[in-house]
Amino acid sequence: MRVLEADVRLPAAARDAVDETRRRFGAVDILVASAGVGVVSSLAQTTAEDWETIWTTNVSGTLFVAQEAIRAMKDGGRGGSIVLIGSDAGMLGERSIGAYSVTKAAVIMMTKVLALDGAADGIRVNCVCPGYFETGMRHFPDRSGAGGDARPGGYTERRAHTRRVSAGVA
Repeated sequence: MRVLEADVRLPAAARDAVDETRRRFGAVDILVASAGVGVVSSLAQTTAEDWETIWTTNVSGTLFVAQEAIRAMKDGGRGGSIVLIGSDAGMLGERSIGAYSVTKAAVIMMTKVLALDGAADGIRVNCVCPGYFETGMRHFPDRSGAGGDARPGGYTERRAHTRRVSAGVA
């Protein structure tokens, strides 16, 4: 397996990664964008620093690499497929990981708009929104305690213990 690492939060790094992929393989046919970071903190208590990190990784990073893949797919003239990884947290919202929920909601909408952008060129854009399962990523730094210091352990909230509240919008 060949691996190419890039900090997709930086537009130039996303461009370089796609360009290197084209150099190695001749074309880009599929992209799976699965950037995701977060912290355990209510949205109301999320720090500006955490917000910036979560937003630039989950939303900007996803957008930058998708833009570059679309450019490459259009140049290739044979379409392609882009899969963005959202989350059920982006559909339903989870208080304990508020900023993550907001950014994954943005990825869901990004999917819809990018699908419109790519359709005329045969580029399909879809979003997969996994539910809860235990992965290393689920151990977000926990800033929910007094002082907001990161504690080990992080996010381990299970669906059976999650209380969802629907909010009306007028």
